[in-house]
Amino acid sequence: MVLKFGGTSVATAERWGSIEKIIRSQRATGMRVLVVCSALAGVTNRLEALVADIDRGAPADAALGTLAETHAALAGALGVDVDRVLGTELAALKRRVAELAARGRSVTPPERALLMAYGELMSSRLGAEWLERRLGDVAWLDAREVLRGLDKGERAERYLSARCAATFDADARRRLDALGVPVVVTQGFIARGPEGETVLLGRGGSDAAAAYLGAAVGASAVELWSDVPGMFTADPRAVAGARLLQRVSYDEAETFGALGAKVLHPRAVEPARAAGIPIRLGWTAQPDVVGTRILGSRQPRGAKAVVSRRQLALVTMWRRSSWQPVGFMADVASRFHARGLSMDLIASSPSEIRVTVDLAAFPSAASELDALLGELSQVCRPRVTQRVACVSVAGAGVAHALGRTARGAALFSEVPTYLVSHAPSGGHISVIVDDCEAPSLVASLHDKLIAPRRDEATFGPSWSALGGTVAMRVPSGPATASSQVEVQP
Repeated sequence: MVLKFGGTSVATAERWGSIEKIIRSQRATGMRVLVVCSALAGVTNRLEALVADIDRGAPADAALGTLAETHAALAGALGVDVDRVLGTELAALKRRVAELAARGRSVTPPERALLMAYGELMSSRLGAEWLERRLGDVAWLDAREVLRGLDKGERAERYLSARCAATFDADARRRLDALGVPVVVTQGFIARGPEGETVLLGRGGSDAAAAYLGAAVGASAVELWSDVPGMFTADPRAVAGARLLQRVSYDEAETFGALGAKVLHPRAVEPARAAGIPIRLGWTAQPDVVGTRILGSRQPRGAKAVVSRRQLALVTMWRRSSWQPVGFMADVASRFHARGLSMDLIASSPSEIRVTVDLAAFPSAASELDALLGELSQVCRPRVTQRVACVSVAGAGVAHALGRTARGAALFSEVPTYLVSHAPSGGHISVIVDDCEAPSLVASLHDKLIAPRRDEATFGPSWSALGGTVAMRVPSGPATASSQVEVQP
């Protein structure tokens, strides 16, 4: 059994108490347990800020001090000697930062990956030490010994958003078996590259790491534990009445995750589906809540969730109108590819192409946009619109049902839209709107499409019924109007 615990789940002594109970419950059924740890809540952001300090030549002492204090505080709460357990990692991190700062140039993707890995390496060390005291027979394992990143994609992607094989790995299983203990603690987010270097699986990649590890070692199931019970029909912090989704298919879960349901990284689904491993999303604070089960069986069709993504940019590209032009899309796509950027949602006509870029999914995307616009200006007149959001209605067959009716079209007419996208599979219909319009549109669509549904096997209790904080229709972070930059060819 692979049990992954998110940043808030590993950040306090109280939550580690819950982790111990969850492990004991699995051990009581005879299961061996592979525990996958995220970095402590907030640590990955602090490491990113540390990299930014190095890039601009700012002092890094304060950031390093904060990281050390955060881990020392948890170690103290757990009764663990932080100097003995983390002294080597903290000293190595400080030494590497000093070397990079003295060099006086930007941090490269391989160097960034190695710095960012320290969050998971340190949290897992603390957790393994504490669990060994509580349970005995616990071992720590470096995930880079058993999880291998593929040599695919552009250079930055290979290091910062790597993928792994979604297959059984006999060497990984032997490595795990050789430890000879029933509980092993390892890291999410990181893997070993083709040449032995450290690579990252992208933000939120601990979910993907757990699924890749599950496939590699032949696990019976993967459980992803966090500070919410599972997937909801909308973000429960923003939509009153959002309900727990008790069961969804692999395809639906992957779609929900890709479109903004942050409780699950979309890459976690592929290896689980390939290996036929069920996924459960669990609530660390209340392990008895069933949560969301992700299964291979066919699930009821229709709208099941309204999700949104922020941190998007819309790139609009025009050229002279002509009848059935040849090569416009190829000219555009080649320039995105050269900058290592993925075209997310796409709408096109003979003289205009609109594309979204997910700035959160690719760490290098924001810094590449200016260069991209310059290269696009060689073949078209490009414009980038910042601070837009994607709002999606998702569920098996929902795009076919809504796209064919006047009622469906009217649902999206409440706010101005830049782009409408229908999934070929029918799994979602999405619109791009100004960031500030997204919260009200999500709430409205949920009230009209999800709230009336009465499938009790699929739709569970609301967040408030489960004891969660009453929802407020306020997005996390500032909701702001879009801004545009246009480049003349």
